[in-house]
Amino acid sequence: MNSIPAPDENDRPLNQPETVTLDPGERATVSYEAHQRTGGGFVLPILGMTKHPDSIYKATVDGSETIYNESAVPPTDVDDKTVTFAPAYSFDSSLTCEITNLSDARRRYTVQPIGFEKTGGGE
Repeated sequence: MNSIPAPDENDRPLNQPETVTLDPGERATVSYEAHQRTGGGFVLPILGMTKHPDSIYKATVDGSETIYNESAVPPTDVDDKTVTFAPAYSFDSSLTCEITNLSDARRRYTVQPIGFEKTGGGE
């Protein structure tokens, strides 16, 4: 199954890992915004987050649409990088990921969306 539409020649790759360190009970929010104001949005087949027990993961797009409900497991672990959304998820301008550390230990988490931003050049 080809779950990713092929990017056009001028589309921008999205593979931007961000790492945060959370103390027990802390929550982090990691956001990604479109660079092209006239582009066609994002295409996101893979959303990886570091997998730890006693953690909560959530992802929303465009400020309000939940694409991954709060869960004790991430969409995929950053070490696996398997396709998360088939077909790839498309959205307009922003991706927001939340991670909550429910353990009693300090932890490092990485969020890694992998896909591309449409520039609008091929349409």
